[in-house]
Amino acid sequence: MEIEKSFAPTIIGMWQVSGGHGKIDNSHAVEEMYRYFKSGFHQWDLADHYGPAEDFIGELRKIILERDGENELSKLKAFTKWVPTDLKTRWTLNVDYSLKYVEDQIDISLKRMNVEKIDLLQFHWWDYEDPRLYKALDNLQKLNEKGKIDQIGLTNFSLESLKKIIEKGYKITSHQVRFSLTDARVKTEMLEYCYHHNIHLLAFGTIASGFLSNRWLNQNEPLEKDLNRGQFVHKKLIDRLGGWEKFQELLCILNKIAFKYKASISNIASKLILDQNSSTSVIIGARLSLSEHIKDNINLNLLNIPEAEFDTLNEFLTSHSKILLEDLGDIGSEYRGSSL
Repeated sequence: MEIEKSFAPTIIGMWQVSGGHGKIDNSHAVEEMYRYFKSGFHQWDLADHYGPAEDFIGELRKIILERDGENELSKLKAFTKWVPTDLKTRWTLNVDYSLKYVEDQIDISLKRMNVEKIDLLQFHWWDYEDPRLYKALDNLQKLNEKGKIDQIGLTNFSLESLKKIIEKGYKITSHQVRFSLTDARVKTEMLEYCYHHNIHLLAFGTIASGFLSNRWLNQNEPLEKDLNRGQFVHKKLIDRLGGWEKFQELLCILNKIAFKYKASISNIASKLILDQNSSTSVIIGARLSLSEHIKDNINLNLLNIPEAEFDTLNEFLTSHSKILLEDLGDIGSEYRGSSL
């Protein structure tokens, strides 16, 4: 089955510019984005609430246009999110979600990114029982027809809520969810459902905020006080899957494959997710102006690993997907009512 619109295997994620991962040097960050672009990474994942992420895209567009021209600029694709949230309650914003309101919100992103059309608008909603969910989707579709949004995606919806949206006839191009060796709930049913409904799966967290890397092989268990925002979340997932000793066993398996194919542990962890089916992309977070992993990401796209190499890891994914599904609930349940 072919996905209607093409997504790159590797998409560069901008969540880490939203705060909690170190101070960002804005000018250096945009220059680093340009280096990613010139290295062949043309697709970016961001959101309206990821700090200056949308503004960075606007600045990147100016740089590409000035240095390389319109043809090169046309290669740049920015996938932003609309997350209507009451910052006091951390829940669905209490407004009417009229066409004017929704359009005003989308216009803010258009202006910040310096574009006339959003390539992919990824929609997040907190309360599935709130009927305004469908009013908001109706108006996003109208903005699609109006030419302000090219494609509509979802982020962190449960399987049940996704099914309802598809059954109501909404055209959804993509669904962004967490999917990794430390959180494989997607593998229970979501993966197959998205594939058979022509929905491209955008997987984030594939290297568990850096835990699935050579950096943590044979290392002592870190203290919570030393973890950044993303690491804290993934450390909790590691604890649920048997603790640090079990995690080290997993890193050793990854390392053996990595050594054989002259790759990094992060490469192998991401390649495993990429190979789940042909409609999956991985979102690799970029710590812009803080650290650079361009060469490692290029290597990921070049890897060709036989399916049999992943047999043990796929068994791990399958068994632990059910454990976490029972423990955490369905996809996105951990976000409902929590902080951004």
